[in-house]
Amino acid sequence: MRNARIRGMLTSRNSNRGRVWPWIPVLTAGVLGLYGCGQKPATVKTTPPKLTLYGLQKSGSIAAQVLDKKDQPIPGLPINWASSQTKVASVENGIVKSVGAGKTIITAEHAGFSGTSTVEVIDVRTITVSPPRTTLAGKKGDTVSFVAEVLDTKDHPTDLKPKWATTDANIATVDDNGTVTALAEGRVSVSATLGEIGGSADLRILFREIDTFIVHPTLIYLPTGGVQTLNVIAKSPDGVAIDDVAVVYASSDPKTAVASGGKVRAFAKGSTTIKATCGPRTAEIVVIVENRDAVPAAPGK
Repeated sequence: MRNARIRGMLTSRNSNRGRVWPWIPVLTAGVLGLYGCGQKPATVKTTPPKLTLYGLQKSGSIAAQVLDKKDQPIPGLPINWASSQTKVASVENGIVKSVGAGKTIITAEHAGFSGTSTVEVIDVRTITVSPPRTTLAGKKGDTVSFVAEVLDTKDHPTDLKPKWATTDANIATVDDNGTVTALAEGRVSVSATLGEIGGSADLRILFREIDTFIVHPTLIYLPTGGVQTLNVIAKSPDGVAIDDVAVVYASSDPKTAVASGGKVRAFAKGSTTIKATCGPRTAEIVVIVENRDAVPAAPGK
């Protein structure tokens, strides 16, 4: 009815021919300025469709586009943002900030059309890489393994697998499990990261033969839960000591005790033999684990 009245006004015989109605260009410009020439909203698309944030008070971004029925973007349109679980993550102008562990749906809306993305927040506080400093002595192609301990905000360990990298792939590469392969002599940093959170270790690579390799003590008594630091001595054929040399440890009974990063850790009552390997040299450590109140004094003490 209203449109008919407007048409009547425009075609009235009483109207002056050739007269310009000043409100018509303003109305037309307003409509075209909002949606563009012939474009009307048909959907809203958000990217990425899934976003993972590691750690609390960390940020990520989600982009939103209003599309017409031909999937062509209509730029410059206002977007309303909302999070279904504000205790997990908040959102403002597409910037998502993690609050607590869990999942939430981020919605971008314009004129009744909306798109969504799923955001998952994973509780991570620190990543520690061990050993923190080591020297890989040997030849090209030799390997050494690093371990990443991922803790949450309550200092509980998690089973999350970080992304590994080295600062110089020409000197050393690292696989998804933290095993580094030597390619050339030099120094690199080996890092393990989850989003913005990460830890690193220093690695020196020397193409040098190991002539002397000694590990002390060779007999260890530990209570369950106990830890013993090993003293490792490695020398080249010319008698030069190699500090922080990389050692590979293997336990005959990992349920009783294991060694890594120069430390023996006891888990359960029993005995095990730990083999330490450095290049072509090996050494053995016997570990006896008793209940905490039944550990005898080490021989000679």
